[in-house]
Amino acid sequence: MKKIQTAKIREQKAKMKKIIVGVVLISLMVVSTVGYSMMQGGSKEDTKEDTSKVEENGLLFYRQNEIWVTSINGKTFGFQYLPSEIVNVSVEGDYDLDRYSDSIIYYETPTGGVIEILNNLKEHILRYQGACLNDSGCEGDFPIKDCSSNVIISKGGNETRVYGNESCIYLVGDSIMAADAFLYKLLKVN
Repeated sequence: MKKIQTAKIREQKAKMKKIIVGVVLISLMVVSTVGYSMMQGGSKEDTKEDTSKVEENGLLFYRQNEIWVTSINGKTFGFQYLPSEIVNVSVEGDYDLDRYSDSIIYYETPTGGVIEILNNLKEHILRYQGACLNDSGCEGDFPIKDCSSNVIISKGGNETRVYGNESCIYLVGDSIMAADAFLYKLLKVN
């Protein structure tokens, strides 16, 4: 059997429960705010890196979310590497942004370099889409394309370089470094 409690005792217990719940909620809010600020704030070195500015080839590059960002002809472009960091990457061929404007760019495999090119050109192209190159046995329901279409292909290799064959662009070696070299050539930065 339950003991009979006076109204005063019930009020004290209810008040104590409210105080405990309030303290727990306040503690949770304080701890979560501190944890969030520690995760977002990073170290002072990270903050310094994010405000870095470098001028190269007549363009001002600034660091934003681990990417070098610059404005070219009123458009914003992002790169993993500065022009000075990819001078040893060979880019064979002559490329012009107008060639890709309002067209479809196909890619064989969405590597980091391919994604970097597509992210930078997405405002200039009609769309991008995965594709199989010359029925090379790729899996999926992709259109079969050849080098008469704009296709970006990433290939492994010891030497990072870029070359073209008709409308195909080959990123060899480090695909992101090759992609940046290609983009700088395309945008007439190098």
